[in-house]
Amino acid sequence: ACLSRLELSALKFISGLNSGLISGLNLGEEKIMSEKIRFSVVCVCLILSFAVMPSGAAYAKRELRGKIYMVGEKDEDIPSKNTTIRIEESDDSDVSTDTAAFRLFIKDHYKTDETVTLKVEKPGYQIWQPVAGKVRIPANLENYHEKVRLDKLGSHRFMSNQAFAMLIENAARESTKTVSKSDEKPDLSRYLKEWAVKYGFGIDDVKTEMDKWAADIEKRQDNLYELGLAAFYRKNFKEADEKFIDMANLPVDWAQTQYNLADTYFAMEDWAKAAECYKNVLKVYPNYKKAIERLKLIREKR
Repeated sequence: ACLSRLELSALKFISGLNSGLISGLNLGEEKIMSEKIRFSVVCVCLILSFAVMPSGAAYAKRELRGKIYMVGEKDEDIPSKNTTIRIEESDDSDVSTDTAAFRLFIKDHYKTDETVTLKVEKPGYQIWQPVAGKVRIPANLENYHEKVRLDKLGSHRFMSNQAFAMLIENAARESTKTVSKSDEKPDLSRYLKEWAVKYGFGIDDVKTEMDKWAADIEKRQDNLYELGLAAFYRKNFKEADEKFIDMANLPVDWAQTQYNLADTYFAMEDWAKAAECYKNVLKVYPNYKKAIERLKLIREKR
């Protein structure tokens, strides 16, 4: 009753074959031949069914799996169960289990290495790690588990160099979209206020810490991208443009070479040289997760 077109075609073909083969046979031979051909029909239909059946892998769901934790007083991880987590861009959501586990469906149009933003619904908390809830889609989702760490609003942990860099990066990108005249300057105040409210701070506290962040970058002078962001934060827009242009002129091959050297030094346990090379990579790719993670490991080992 549910035969496909291929199966129906096979039946018609074998039925014709049946008629041709059994013509001229006596009654006993005809019965035997009919049974053989009927068996052949069943076999062919089964083979065709498997041939046209979609593989499980083709229809396997792409899921981002992980666990949600709250950060305790001693930096310990406390499982956060019954917590709603969602992907902001697609609104796909899940509620964490009693073991704090979650699964989020990743739509097909999101490709490997694209970034999605995670959001949680838990009063008094926000996502601390990954920073700003930003997650890159890994190539092998089946073997990947994202660790989402929540912290209380107003926690000093939110005021990190990486968080400030991402804040200004986003503010620079979004604010320049609203500038309609050549002499009009981007307005960062709105984005700073939104960030302060989101993470439970007063705007003056945020500005104080960001002033320190910018001053530290300007003192170090070792990261063109961060220097551009600091200049943008200071509203030195011409200087910011110059830094970004200088960074864009750095060859990609150089960054790859630096990363390869860093891995070599890391394997040799030459932490100082490894750290220097990883920092060079971040001059070109400031949010490159592997380099950031390696630098963190180096700080723990030194």
